[in-house]
Amino acid sequence: VTDLYRRAYSIKRVLSPFFHEDEIGDFRLVQATTGAIISGSAALQFFNRECYDTDNHSSDLDTYCHLSRCIDVGNWISSKGYVFQPKQNQLPSFFDDWNRVCNSSSNVVVHNTHDYPARFFVAVWNFVRAGKTIQIIAVRGSLVGAVLSFHSTCVMNIITHCAAYCLFAKPTLIDRTSFAFNGRLTHTHSIALCQKWINRGFTISHCPSVKDVVCLSSGVSVRHFRWVGDTACRKMYLEYSPGCTDRDFMESNSWDIHYRKPYPAIESDIFQPIRSLPGVVVARRERTELARRYRMLSPSIRAGLLR
Repeated sequence: VTDLYRRAYSIKRVLSPFFHEDEIGDFRLVQATTGAIISGSAALQFFNRECYDTDNHSSDLDTYCHLSRCIDVGNWISSKGYVFQPKQNQLPSFFDDWNRVCNSSSNVVVHNTHDYPARFFVAVWNFVRAGKTIQIIAVRGSLVGAVLSFHSTCVMNIITHCAAYCLFAKPTLIDRTSFAFNGRLTHTHSIALCQKWINRGFTISHCPSVKDVVCLSSGVSVRHFRWVGDTACRKMYLEYSPGCTDRDFMESNSWDIHYRKPYPAIESDIFQPIRSLPGVVVARRERTELARRYRMLSPSIRAGLLR
């Protein structure tokens, strides 16, 4: 049974369309050293074991990374034969375009701000090899915050170098329902963004049932804040890969769901003590206590007594 489980939920099944066998372990090591995560369709396919390349929407490998580390991910991908394909308004060289974005006073926000809200997303770079596309999506602030800003909950899934997280496990994997919590979207535009997921068998809803909203154990409850790895998540450890630790920083992130007109929204604040490094998102109900603890510990951290 254990062997069957490991084969069914192997990260190699997600990565093998994009990498050769001997490249998969190296890619996971790149994830470990840069903090890059996989999200989007590829991450959902890991959990539901479906293949979305057979429908009318090809499935790219969406890799999200803090802007400062995107150059490391892009250089490694290029070394494996992937070719950078610049979009309109991007420079021909990936290094030059990454440098341009880094040196911009406010960073260069991606043009399609409905798909990529400006609060988190900076740029998208495409790399192609043998008809397969890997996207590097540059993020400012928090990677989890970026995922929580997606159009709906069915794609709010994360794969790190050591674990996979489905943030809204019951609605996504059991009920086949996706909640469009993003309060910036109108109903019409939200459905347009979610249309391919409707075609894939998901029901799109703007609000859970009253029972789920008030239930303490529900993943969409108003009665408590959420965090990565809580009981409403599904967390699965990945098979061991040499050089990779079994820890990541995902479970430091938390958020609230606020139910207000016209639509519910996921809300959190970015906590980023060092601007050049990735931050975390913090539920507003947790923010005061976290700030107090940070003030207490920061002198010891600066003195090198704590790491």
